[in-house]
Amino acid sequence: LLSRGLGDVYKRQLTDIAKVELPEGVRYIKRNAFEGCAALTEVILPDTIEDIGYEAFANCISLKKINVPDNAKVDSTAFRNCPLLER
Repeated sequence: LLSRGLGDVYKRQLTDIAKVELPEGVRYIKRNAFEGCAALTEVILPDTIEDIGYEAFANCISLKKINVPDNAKVDSTAFRNCPLLER
């Protein structure tokens, strides 16, 4: 499943995580995958990411840093209410 993408199944396991590094081969992040992960401050994405879904990181109020590959399609709501995010 990690080689294809991440979805709601992982959300419950990640709520207290501060940093996430996704492995090469992950192609998409599904809608609401990390929504509300208040402790999350940094996300490292592989170059294989093609799509970041609806509100994937919404309400990650501590998120400061994420590297989004240039070719990735990013939903307009993916980073809703991420006030500390460096853009």
